[in-house]
Amino acid sequence: MKSRVKFFCIIALIVMIGFVVPALFLTGCDNGNGDQNCADCGKLTCECPTDTVCETCDEDPCECPVDCTTCISDNAQAENCTLPDTCTVCDEIITPAGSHTPGAAATCETAQTCTVYEFVIEAAIGHRFDWQEKSFGIEIETCQNTDCNETRGDIRLTLEIGDTGEAGGIIFYVAPAGFNLYQGTNNTLEEDEYTTAYYLEAWTVNETGTYRWSWANEPTTSRTYTNVTLVQQSHNTATPTQWIGYGLRNTRLVVAAMSSNPIETNRAVHIASTSKGGFNDWFLPSVDELNEMYIARAAPNNIAGLPTTTGWIWSSSQQFANSAQVQDFADGSRGPTLKDLDTSVRAVRAF
Repeated sequence: MKSRVKFFCIIALIVMIGFVVPALFLTGCDNGNGDQNCADCGKLTCECPTDTVCETCDEDPCECPVDCTTCISDNAQAENCTLPDTCTVCDEIITPAGSHTPGAAATCETAQTCTVYEFVIEAAIGHRFDWQEKSFGIEIETCQNTDCNETRGDIRLTLEIGDTGEAGGIIFYVAPAGFNLYQGTNNTLEEDEYTTAYYLEAWTVNETGTYRWSWANEPTTSRTYTNVTLVQQSHNTATPTQWIGYGLRNTRLVVAAMSSNPIETNRAVHIASTSKGGFNDWFLPSVDELNEMYIARAAPNNIAGLPTTTGWIWSSSQQFANSAQVQDFADGSRGPTLKDLDTSVRAVRAF
């Protein structure tokens, strides 16, 4: 009897060991036992899905990540609207791929971007420069793209000495770097306004007849002259009125000085500044401007249409109270003469 009891005890012990030991080393889920922990996922076996695979990540229930039920987005759409947002854990698509919301069209310097996430849809197209007319005889490199007027670099002159000028005159001086054209808006030279000009053109013929520079008390024999002292304002030199770019200033100041005397209404400066070719900015040239006209007329240039007279031609450059500069187009000589000399006038303009 004792042997039989001992036998059954051994059998019971074996059976008990068969149940207890596997439970201690469980590596899989036991859906039938809720008080056991899954050795792989750490969850109670009763929390493991009853399906053979996880519905979220398609993995074995005991191998799925603990946080798989809450997807972590890769936020791909934050940089590109055309990409989907995908779970970094299970590759599940969270937000389907969309499309960009285009902003303003790309320009020469600005890219077109998505208004949602500023993704660059089209890069800036860049400038497309080519020569374009800025004004008569002057070109500048200008962007040819629509709605862009960006310019760059220096200007390019397209006219030469002897060509027809903007007002229909004859071009006799070209300055590739330009020159200051003083406007005569202020009696003090340093405060005078100026623009940049590149050409001087002469009217096609001398003014009809001959004219005096000044004779303030004509026709009496006691001669006095309009003395335009402000024309002689110094600009680092004693004779700025002779320079290129000063003829317009000289003319306007002389006309203003004569305006108070009704006798001084038909002088060289008045005749030179009358409208021609549809422009009213003609003037009596300074002596240096007049000399450039002589150079263009003389050999080797021999530009047709410029003065060929053997007489003197007036400049607007006053020398003293009673004299102003003239130039002889026979030999190019120049110098001062009394303002009551009746001689020729050739109008010029700058542009």
